[in-house]
Amino acid sequence: MKNKLGIIALAAIIAFSFFGCGDDEGGGSGTFTLTNIPAEHNGKYVFVEAKNNSVYLLGANSFNMSEMTAALPQISDGSVSVPMWIFTNPNNPAEYKRYSGNDTVGLDVAILNEPTPLLNEQGKLDNDPERWIGFDELKLSNGSATKAYNDYDWENNFDY
Repeated sequence: MKNKLGIIALAAIIAFSFFGCGDDEGGGSGTFTLTNIPAEHNGKYVFVEAKNNSVYLLGANSFNMSEMTAALPQISDGSVSVPMWIFTNPNNPAEYKRYSGNDTVGLDVAILNEPTPLLNEQGKLDNDPERWIGFDELKLSNGSATKAYNDYDWENNFDY
């Protein structure tokens, strides 16, 4: 009987551990969706940086902070949806979770040719993008927003 109780207790601990791991991700589901992207960018990748005085957000599928890289979503059929992450400590990019807040931010979109660019020690993009576009004031509701490519407030083309 003691062995059965021990096995049940161990199974409960493992189950609660799995549920606890989800909390580290933050449970948010915010995304930034960019639509009407010119066809010349199909097949390329997107990285997002956003901030205001109280939040610092990055957009990517996932991060590997031990290698200082991000896995980026790919533009397909003129659209891309980018998962948004909030960095709970901008000085330590290893402290992040999925974002689901309601903030107005300045948001910058980098279009790149590589799916896993390098990040610097603050979690910002360390590779040179093909193009940056920016939105000066973007309202995120429940962590999400959608904008059309041509609605940008500024752009910068890079010819490397």
